[in-house]
Amino acid sequence: MNQPSDHRPRWSNESNVPDLYHLLRLTGPDASDDEIQSALRRLKAELARQSKSESAAKLSRLLKLATANLSNPKVRAKYDAQWRSAYEAVEPNAAFTQKSVHKTAGTLPQEFLALLPKGDALKTFDLAKFVKGTTANSSRLEADQREYAELMAAISDNRAVRPQVGGLAVEIVAESSGPPPVNPSPLTRPRLGSQETPSILAKRMRRRREQNMWISVVGFLISLGIVFGVTYYLVQRSQKQVAQSADANFENFTQEPAPPSQASGLPQVIGLEPDVDVFNSNPAELIDGNATMAESADGQDSEALPQPAPELLPPSTTIQPTETPAPTLSPEKEMVATAELTEAQKQAWEQALSIVREQLGNQQYASIDWQALRSQASLPSQTADLERLERLGKLAADLQSTLVDAIRGRAGGETFHVGATQLGFVESNEGSITLKVSGGNQRFLLTQLPVGIALALTDMANRAPLGDYQAQQAAFILFHPARNQLALRRAQGLIREAVALGAVSDDLLREFEVTQ
Repeated sequence: MNQPSDHRPRWSNESNVPDLYHLLRLTGPDASDDEIQSALRRLKAELARQSKSESAAKLSRLLKLATANLSNPKVRAKYDAQWRSAYEAVEPNAAFTQKSVHKTAGTLPQEFLALLPKGDALKTFDLAKFVKGTTANSSRLEADQREYAELMAAISDNRAVRPQVGGLAVEIVAESSGPPPVNPSPLTRPRLGSQETPSILAKRMRRRREQNMWISVVGFLISLGIVFGVTYYLVQRSQKQVAQSADANFENFTQEPAPPSQASGLPQVIGLEPDVDVFNSNPAELIDGNATMAESADGQDSEALPQPAPELLPPSTTIQPTETPAPTLSPEKEMVATAELTEAQKQAWEQALSIVREQLGNQQYASIDWQALRSQASLPSQTADLERLERLGKLAADLQSTLVDAIRGRAGGETFHVGATQLGFVESNEGSITLKVSGGNQRFLLTQLPVGIALALTDMANRAPLGDYQAQQAAFILFHPARNQLALRRAQGLIREAVALGAVSDDLLREFEVTQ
């Protein structure tokens, strides 16, 4: 028969009568008062010796039951009647009366402790209630008695001897009013001679719980580290995407821009070939129909090319180029111009121009003292360089003003595109702007705003003509601190378009070539 999973006794009804005589190692109701008192004294001595053991509570309960039911003759008479109806009427030859019970060494057989009922130790037994319950459960009682007999037979076997301490078994069966189930299967039957105490089992279970706890903690920390790592990677990726989106705005400008069409507003020139390079040619030659091209690279005279008929061009459309008078220099300046500059003077001038370019890149347009810089120029070439920077600085300042107006005109939640990337406007402060990029907010200083974002914002607020606006964009890109080669090529294309439209002079191209 398989061992039940619940180790609690099967006799849990309070009406069951405990066999106090056999628990005290007495023969039965025929025991004399002296024998009962002697058994009680032995039980008290046993309780004193094992006051700190696990069986002390059971021994104390047995002492209370035996004293309450066997010390008083009247109470004992009622108990004897109940005992006889329970242990003699049902089965005279039950396991409780077998001689094998008395073979167990020690003052108190530990197997009988399971017969102790639960409840008040001083509560008297109800005979009528007990007889009624015994009659109704007679078949179950007989089965329990048979199982108990098998258990007693196993205890009496010489192959399973329990360790004894002072005549009393160490292991005490759990408190109950009946014997525990016996005769388990060979695989699940507990070893009676096992030396493993509950404390060892508890330690083993505690170690297993600690191992499981540490495994859970380590797994949680690893998961947390993975989450933090992925979050950090996504944040870094979103920050890099802002700069990459600015470059993506110029992907379609890697090649040289096509020349403007004839519908761009320029006067029509009869005889102008479509393959003429409007960026590398002199704009005055493109406007003046009587101008001739220079000698070609293969040595042939350009007069062989077809010339426009003068009589077909209206006189009113002919624009005569005006010659700009050469700048006059004072005698002191002419002496300096003819002299050779020293290396220290050249380095000082280059450093001054570098500082000016840095100030233009930081959008510090008002802090540049152009008059003081003109006084430092010693050669006409230096004066020309300074004038180009001043004109480009004014163009960049105009675009920066347009950028500020565009930012002020935006409201929270508005979206715009930079190439294929959609950005959202969040808020703007003095000198900074906050945009929503890839689901996260990014704050930029106006001096560090990527070129693509800046130009996308100015497109929404520009009111300048096309040529002027292209020149402003080119100047802004030229001085931007975060420009790259792709952005610089885009700026060169914009300034060429502005020159072709007549918005600026072609001498500004020199500044873009020098920067490259």
